[in-house]
Amino acid sequence: MLVCFGWRSTTANLTERAMEETSDLGLLGKQIMLAITAFGAAPDTALYCAVRDDYFRADELLTGDGRRKFLAYDSLPGSEDIKSIGIDENTLLLELSPCDVETLLTYADELPNGVSFRNDGVYLGRRKLAHLAKPKTKPDEIHGTRVLWMIDWPKLGPQELRTVVEVFDLADTVGAYESDLGVDEGVTPVAYGKKPSLEMRLGLQFQLIQEQVPILALRIEPRDEQRTEQRLELTLEQTLRFERWLERNPEEAIEEYLANHPTPQGARHLASLIQFKLARDVKKIAEREGRPIDWPEARRIVRKIARRQSAA
Repeated sequence: MLVCFGWRSTTANLTERAMEETSDLGLLGKQIMLAITAFGAAPDTALYCAVRDDYFRADELLTGDGRRKFLAYDSLPGSEDIKSIGIDENTLLLELSPCDVETLLTYADELPNGVSFRNDGVYLGRRKLAHLAKPKTKPDEIHGTRVLWMIDWPKLGPQELRTVVEVFDLADTVGAYESDLGVDEGVTPVAYGKKPSLEMRLGLQFQLIQEQVPILALRIEPRDEQRTEQRLELTLEQTLRFERWLERNPEEAIEEYLANHPTPQGARHLASLIQFKLARDVKKIAEREGRPIDWPEARRIVRKIARRQSAA
């Protein structure tokens, strides 16, 4: 664990040390280890984030008001396969795209010694290091196909914990996770033609924000976050103001919103705002082309556009 006293004491030496500790891991592995480290660290501990290539306080890296915390959206690798990384005092929760075991096993010689990856869990010999959770409800199509892996991390020794992280990291490195990127053949977005760069950026950002939220992890006890998070609401005037901000400077608008609402619920709400803006644009274009559509159809088209762009 990297601990430094005094938030302003980040130096090149600390950066080198932090990178050396996880230098043989890919980005997913580094961020899983970051979540574990931040959870056990004092709030003002400075920790290195490989995604943002900078130091941040431990309490800025993890979000959530209850006992269960989640790695901040800005610190998640920019991949639809990585939905969320959560942790509480008993469990490490990895919400990911389903893993194609056959693809992973083609790299069996790179798996840690004694490890086997099965459909129901990750094993070290006969011991199960991680198991596939079975929530009572499934996410809807909006949030993509996902599964939840649970690891009883306090019960594992340091090397066992490192081993199971290496397995999930390897699956990401070799492309074994399978995003649900399918788009119905023959469905053409209404009169969209060549999409402006702003729309393309917002579409991709919308898709990523929409995918990278904990869904299954919030349906597994404890449920403190569900009880304590306040509902986010914006008036129509505020929504329209935010849309104008997206038009002027989408990167700034998105970063500012996430900074003000650094919770899983905040990310979900931001995705809804972006979807609303894009759906309004689709409706306007459809009406201009003499093919008016309703809001549900406009939102469906937006989701298909975002998925198609992600798959490109």
